[in-house]
Formats: sequence, structure tokens, C-alpha cells
Amino acid sequence: MKSLRLTFFVRGILIPILFTVAVIAAISITEPVIESRSQTVYSGSGSKQGSYEKTQYELFKELDADSPIGYITSEDFELSANVLYKTTKANSTSLSKASTEPWNGGCVVVFGNNTKSQFKALHSAGIGDTVKFEFYNHDKYAYRINRIKHNMTESDIKELNEENTLVMCLSYNDFSDLGNSYFYTVYVAETV
Repeated sequence: MKSLRLTFFVRGILIPILFTVAVIAAISITEPVIESRSQTVYSGSGSKQGSYEKTQYELFKELDADSPIGYITSEDFELSANVLYKTTKANSTSLSKASTEPWNGGCVVVFGNNTKSQFKALHSAGIGDTVKFEFYNHDKYAYRINRIKHNMTESDIKELNEENTLVMCLSYNDFSDLGNSYFYTVYVAETV
């Protein structure tokens, strides 16, 4: 009977406790290493959270599709969105491949989903509102919205390519075209 109790104690209580202690110890040892290798990502709640591996680049064209490049925020209309490079992920905010680096005086073009992403807060933006864009491993840039244009096409957006600007685009389905085309509301902002 004593051996049965001892076996129950060892298998039912002692082994699970030792296993739990070992898992907690492994997590506490590896967590700082993982955190030091990661880059913080902006969340919609007004704080940085989550992680992506740091992305080292000098030119956007060096990036792979879906690479995290930074985040865009505004206190004027509560915008907060992570930005990926040339993403195909649904509901993501994407930096256009036509964008050029702001540290080279370029034009940054960002496309966001109109209804389901963090970028939809752009609906509330107005002329004079300020937007900040922080690029991982690069500087932060502040822009002030100076124009809002409606019913733009992608070819219209290409014509807005001016130095030191941020072009933010919200898409809408063009129901008159069965080819799944889009119209855009475009917010053009200049550096502050």
C-alpha cells in the first residue's frame, strides 16, 4: 500500500510540479534574449506592444514583401497603424512600392483598408491635423495634412508624388467596374 501511495505522489504530484518549475525557468532565461532581438510595434491602444524582428535597410527596395517598416500615428484623430512593405495581407496598412525614403526627401505612399484595419481612423482626419511616422531603425517624421482628395484612382495617386510628402490612401470599391477596381480618398501631408 505504501508503494502505491508513493507512486501516486511521485507521478501525480511531484513530476508535474518539477516539470512546471523547469518550464518557468526556461521561459525566464530565454525571454530577455528574445526581447532584445525584437522591435516594438505600435498598437491601437496608444502604446507599443508586440514584436517583429528588427529590419535593417537604407532603401525601401531592399525590403521583402510583408516586411514591417514602422508605424503611423496621430493624436489629432486617434490614428495608430503598423505599416508593412508591399503587403498582400488583408486588413493591413501597406507602404506602396512607389514610395521613396523620407530621409532622402522622398514621398511616402501608404494604403490602408477602409473598414477593418487600424487605418480606418483616417476618416476623421482634417486639414491641419498632424501625422507622425516612425520608421524602424530610422527617424520619426511629422507631417501636416494640407489636402484631401476624393474619388482618386491609382494613376491619380501617382501624380501626387512630391518631395517631402506623405500620401495616405483609403480604398473604396468601384462598383461600376466588375474588375474589382478601387477609388481612393487621399490625404496629402507635407513635412512639418
